[in-house]
Amino acid sequence: MSTRTVAEKLRNIIQTENFGIGDKITISSGFGEYIADENADQMVSRMDKALYQAKIHGRNKIVAARLNNNLTR
Repeated sequence: MSTRTVAEKLRNIIQTENFGIGDKITISSGFGEYIADENADQMVSRMDKALYQAKIHGRNKIVAARLNNNLTR
């Protein structure tokens, strides 16, 4: 099962679950894979950019940070 599939399943479960607080809860997520010779700061920066893109494109989204720094929704 891919990371995107797991993230989408989690997102769907959370958006449909009734947590008893009255408001609907959603999540946004950015993810990616480790690139050889990439340091931790670079990796976290790519994932953070993916998360930011998920939030600004309507929230409740999953965005992948690709190896070439391009993002896919």
